[in-house]
Amino acid sequence: MEELCEEKGELLPIRFVPEVHTNGLTRKDRVEIVENPLGPSCDAGASGGPQKTLWQRRGSPGMPPPMAAVLPLAVICVIVIALCIVAVVLLSVHSCSSKLDEHPVCLSEHCVRTAASLLAAMDKSADPCVDFFQYACGSWNKMHRIPDDRSSINVFENLSDQLQVILKGVLEEPFNSEDNEATKKAKRFYHTCMDIGKREFFSSFQNLHHSQES
Repeated sequence: MEELCEEKGELLPIRFVPEVHTNGLTRKDRVEIVENPLGPSCDAGASGGPQKTLWQRRGSPGMPPPMAAVLPLAVICVIVIALCIVAVVLLSVHSCSSKLDEHPVCLSEHCVRTAASLLAAMDKSADPCVDFFQYACGSWNKMHRIPDDRSSINVFENLSDQLQVILKGVLEEPFNSEDNEATKKAKRFYHTCMDIGKREFFSSFQNLHHSQES
């Protein structure tokens, strides 16, 4: 026979167990409280098996009582940490994409020429994981042979040759009002050296002068 015991607003199941003596003349009831997590206040005169505590009532079977309360908190912490990591990754990706948008690809004449020279120097048939030098400079080596008067050639020597051509063009230009004194002197000196007639005249004059002195 089972009934309910009210304790602090909570109904607890109890069970009345009849007990009969062997002579069949005496009879009394034994009260057993099935579950009493709040204490022994409802089992007046009760006897029976061990009572469940609050941790045992809330915990999972076969699990220590503290772990039953810590496990949900640990799961929540792991979920929060995972969400924070995802948020940080998304913010980093968004920041990188915004920075790329702030610095668009250069499409000016100089940038296009530089990119074209780099692509022309590459040998895309080579495997960069096997021979990166051949992949990056293979075509350049094929197009630029070592001259007879040099022991080697590289990109810097090639740029130096191009710079000499540019300087020659600048020095051969006529004088103008925008030239500073250094540029005017360089042009004057260059034209003097390149004037073959005057150079031969001064050379013969110097030879005549030296012969008279001797």
